[in-house]
Amino acid sequence: MAKDKKYTLIVNEIDGLWQAQITRQVTSKKRHTSKEKSGFSSEAEALEWGEKELVNFSSTLNKSNQRHTQQRNANMEVRRQRAARRADKTEQAKLVKAETEDSTSATETAPENEI
Repeated sequence: MAKDKKYTLIVNEIDGLWQAQITRQVTSKKRHTSKEKSGFSSEAEALEWGEKELVNFSSTLNKSNQRHTQQRNANMEVRRQRAARRADKTEQAKLVKAETEDSTSATETAPENEI
């Protein structure tokens, strides 16, 4: 029985033929069969196929996880850029508001020149 970090290879004999299953334990009681093949004439054939498929299955899963990680990182970078632009825009709006309040209060409090 070969084992990966998450997946396990199980080989069973059913009516004189061998079956290989790649399974994953979902909960403490429940197992999910990710891939299986039956009809092998010997245990060695079933093990050979199962180990080869387990390696192939794991590498495919790792590549998929790497692609998702890259996409997630790219999306996070876009979100960071948006947040920075939003913060800059908010800061500019606050500065403009403060300047307009200062200029209006300065004109209201300025003494009028009488002739």
